[in-house]
Amino acid sequence: MNDDLIQPIVRTEGLSVIYSETRTRALNRVSLSVSPGEFVAIVGPSGSGKSTLLHVVAALIAPSQGDVFFNGTRLSDIRNKSLFRRHNIGFVFQDFYLYPRFTVIENVLLPLAHRIMVPAEWTAKAGRLLDYLSMSGKMAQRANTLSAGERQRVCIARALLAEPSLILADEPTGSLDTKNSGAILDILERVHSEKGVTIIMVTHDAEAAARAKRIIEIVDGKVTGVTYPASR
Repeated sequence: MNDDLIQPIVRTEGLSVIYSETRTRALNRVSLSVSPGEFVAIVGPSGSGKSTLLHVVAALIAPSQGDVFFNGTRLSDIRNKSLFRRHNIGFVFQDFYLYPRFTVIENVLLPLAHRIMVPAEWTAKAGRLLDYLSMSGKMAQRANTLSAGERQRVCIARALLAEPSLILADEPTGSLDTKNSGAILDILERVHSEKGVTIIMVTHDAEAAARAKRIIEIVDGKVTGVTYPASR
């Protein structure tokens, strides 16, 4: 199939974000597209707009100018953005955002917290994901007893629960040592290749970025370059 005929999963047109309190322009007319099944890293110095871009793509921040499209649908046209995120996007964060007193499996099931009861098939699915991420032996442990690397595995399991087509990872190795960083990046590569999930990862780590298939550099809110790491 001609790549030109494949509709991007994410496309931005002239995207700008200006924070009204400080009049800071976090993004400046950013136009880019990400194809289904891509693994893209977004890099740049601190304050360059990387995380802001991720938040706009997730419909957590509305752009000041321009548009974001998800599978051809303009995000500004989606009324229930919380429901949109729940069904389409998985999040992996540097700070984990786990409930420390909840067990591992309870944290994985958090996206279903809006339900009165969690169906048994979802609990079984969470268990299979934890097994996939080598965490099946930790399901009953509280999150506050886990290592940083184990907590990030729980976050990835939670991100995969609803079988999203897109994972947004914001500095997923930022709180990890070198060994655990490598393990988490191995997992993200495995998820990408085996499950076909599109991944957009923000990182300041050149070694982490090199795991992606395409690297987009942002400086002062503008896209300044695109590179393609050599295959390893």
